[in-house]
Amino acid sequence: MRYLCLPTPVTYIPRLSKQRTLRPLGANSFADRSANARRPSTLIHPSIPLVSGASTKEEYPTMARATARHILVSSEAKCNELKAAIEAGADFAEIAKQHSTCPSSRDGGNLGSFGRGQMVKEFDTVVFSAPLNVVQGPVKTQFGYHLLEVTSRQD
Repeated sequence: MRYLCLPTPVTYIPRLSKQRTLRPLGANSFADRSANARRPSTLIHPSIPLVSGASTKEEYPTMARATARHILVSSEAKCNELKAAIEAGADFAEIAKQHSTCPSSRDGGNLGSFGRGQMVKEFDTVVFSAPLNVVQGPVKTQFGYHLLEVTSRQD
């Protein structure tokens, strides 16, 4: 036995302005309205409120972001040696340019701004919990040992 798939029956419902609204019949009805038809103003879906008109920080929470710089070396001993030099007054950026194996060393180890979860887990944990402008480390990751300094953070 063969069945034919027929399109959903369509009726035209007249409006007061003599515009016609196309509505399929059935449980999943929808309206194909003209450009002049009024759009819903409160909800797109019962569980999703419209976002237009929202302007406060409470309505749109921002993702945590941080700015940091780092020095990447292959051994923990070298990392501790560089940390001691920085704590003794050496410039972090100069040490990074001379000793870091990361391409960011050209910019003094500056990693720029990034969000939570964009870096490897061990690095991310330290960056989003350490105090600002204090050299942290050594932090071991799959890439080697890092010294890192969080320069700013927005929670």
